[in-house]
Formats: sequence, C-alpha cells, structure tokens
Amino acid sequence: MKEVSLRRAERVDSEFLFALRNDAEVRRLSLNQAPLDSETHRGWFAKKLADHNSAIFIAEIEGAPIGQVRFDVREENPREAEVSIALVAEFRGKGYGNRILKSAAERFFALFPDAATLYAYINLGNEASLRSFQKAGYTLLGESTRGGQTRHEMALARPSVTQTL
Repeated sequence: MKEVSLRRAERVDSEFLFALRNDAEVRRLSLNQAPLDSETHRGWFAKKLADHNSAIFIAEIEGAPIGQVRFDVREENPREAEVSIALVAEFRGKGYGNRILKSAAERFFALFPDAATLYAYINLGNEASLRSFQKAGYTLLGESTRGGQTRHEMALARPSVTQTL
C-alpha cells in the first residue's frame, strides 16, 4: 500500500472536489444524491474555505489527490463535529479509507482543541464505509434518520491524554 499524505484543501482543489462530489458512486452514498452544478459548487467551496468551523483535508499519493475528508463543527454544539470522506474510484475498497480517517481525525483534533466527539453518518448497506470507520476507531451508536434517510450513526471520542507524574 502506498504512503498517503494529508493537507488542508486550497482554492486549487475546487475542480478535483467538484469531480469527486459528482462521481456517481459518491452521489449514491451521499445524503444529497443530486448532481451539483459547478457554480453552486464554487460558491459552497469558497464558503467552506472561509468557514472557521470547517476543515477539508485532501488525501494524496505522490502529490496526486485521491480523496477528501471534511469536518464540520456543529453550530449548536461546538464540542461535536460531523465527518465525511470520499475517495476516487481506484482507491476504494483497498484499505486507504480507515488510514485516511485516522490521520484526518488526529489533524482535526489538533486544529480544534475544543472538539470532543466526531460523528459519521453512513448509508445502510454501505458495508465498506462502515468497516473503514470501525477500523479507524469509530463506534457504532445505532441508526438515525436525517434528511429522510435512515443511516448508521458512528462516533469517535477525542483520545484522552494520560499524564504521568
């Protein structure tokens, strides 16, 4: 398995993220399954880059983007954030997802010291994603209905720091 690096998303990533968002399989597994037009995407992406309660990481292999992980801190509870991940087709189902999720969670918790818990919502039947989140340390809480869809709800608590005297 090749080495994966993570970096914060930048304006130059807009087209990559637009293509990934509109990938048929990514859309099928998303809450919003409708194709997105480029103007709407550009507006959304500019707002996300400026949003201090959001972090988007680009996963790369040898400088080429292979996926993204996004965290959105909840307005109603800034100690919680939602996470989503999407990988380009040729890297799905090969074990990259859980490694990227682990690394991205570490980076997120370092950037957001007040955040305590990450939540993920995975479509029923998306066993590959469910396994990736479980391997990354997320716990299955059960099912929840959001946006008219029932999905698996998973959580990852910030790792505790043990101090020695």
